[in-house]
Parts: sequence; structure tokens; C-alpha cells
Amino acid sequence: MQKLEPSLMTSINISTIEALALTFSDKPEQYMPWLSECCKGFELSKTLLFLIILQSFTNQMEDPGSFSALFRTCFPVVKNEWIELDSRGGNFSSDEKKWTRVVYDTEKLNKGCEKFLGQLINSDSKTTNAELLICIYWRMLNGLISRAPLDTPANDGEWLRTLDDLFVLLASSHFKNVFKEHLHLLVMKCTIYPASFLSKIFTGEGFPVAVQVESLLCFATICSELASSKKSRKNINMQLLHEFPSILVPLSSDNKV
Repeated sequence: MQKLEPSLMTSINISTIEALALTFSDKPEQYMPWLSECCKGFELSKTLLFLIILQSFTNQMEDPGSFSALFRTCFPVVKNEWIELDSRGGNFSSDEKKWTRVVYDTEKLNKGCEKFLGQLINSDSKTTNAELLICIYWRMLNGLISRAPLDTPANDGEWLRTLDDLFVLLASSHFKNVFKEHLHLLVMKCTIYPASFLSKIFTGEGFPVAVQVESLLCFATICSELASSKKSRKNINMQLLHEFPSILVPLSSDNKV
């Protein structure tokens, strides 16, 4: 039997992933439990799931309503996968280390499923899945920031808990430098009271030191950006001024890491 050309195989696979992503995006809450169960213990099955999720977020970038529903369904799953990836610390395979050296390439992170489908035959599944997961977060965060639900009520507990989870997850990650800008934009655009959101972290108990340090850096970045901005943002400025005394808490701490 004659082998298919790699380009033709990639084209067929792209069409398949696009069709699966369209079906999944229509009712993500219905299909996700079954899909996530099927991928347990099988790296290639997980690759398929990640490809579907990545393509789904790509498809929904222009549809705020569908994007929000997709995010609510996918985040618990990709959160657990991120924790598992990050738990390996610096113990990456040689292929993964090679990829993490170029992970900061924005062009690479913005590419869709075609790049991955073209390299499936010659790549390690775990390496591909690590790449896919980081790209999913890159696409997901870009979507959240561009939609910035500033009309979300300040007391929306579910949304605030999700923001807490996202911030802690990324601020304590080995890949946090990839998402440093996203963290700052997430706080500025997706929270009604960014200053109080951050002060809750760097003055509260139960947060890892790395997360508290990142929240202070984020606070400092916001102050610096507003100081150099020509646009007047009186509301944010007053928030920062109101929360400024809370910086005395970490300054008085014995831990100055």
C-alpha cells in the first residue's frame, strides 16, 4: 500500500480535529467528562484531547458567549493537567528541555494545531502534550484578557475564585515567566478592584511565598505603569492609594525573599 504524503496526512488530520472541535464546542459540558475519562493513562489520547481544546479556543476567539462557556468547562481539566506537568519541576526529558528553551517565542505559542499535527510522527507524546498545554493556556489567557469581564459583579464568588486559581497556578509555576505579562493584564482587566485583589494575596496567609512575591511585583508594575501613563485612571489610582499601607505587612516580615 502506498504511503500518504506527510502534507496530505497533516491536512486530513487538521480537518478531523476541526470537525471534532466544532462538535465539542457546541456542547462542551456534555462531552468533556467522557473525553477526559478516555485520555486517562494514554498519552496519545491526551494529545487528541489537547488538540481539540486548543482548536476549540481558536475557533471561539470571536464569540464571547461561547468562549466563556468553553473556558468554564475546560479550565478544571487543564488546571489538573497543569498541576501534573508542573509537579515534575525541572525533571524534563531532553526533548522537553529543548522545547522549553524556545517556549518564550510568541510566534511559536500563537500557532495552532497544524504545527503539532505536522510533527506527531517524529515527536515524543509527553513533549507534545507539554507544548500543547502551554499553548492552550496562552490562547485561553489571551481570550480572557481580550474579553475582560469588567461588568462581572464584584461579589461574583465563582469568577473571583477562578481568578485566584489562575493567579496562584501561574505565579507559582516553573513557566511563570512565559505568562508574566498575562498575569499583570489579568489583574488589571479582569478584576474590578485590582489593588485589593493583590493585597489579599501578599498580606494573607496560606499563599506560597513565590505567589506573594509575584503579587507584590504585579502591584509595583501597576503603580509604575499608571505613574508613566498619560491617561487618568482616578478609580485605580485611589484603589492603589487605599491599599498602599498593606505593603507594610510584607515589608515587616522576616522573610524578604
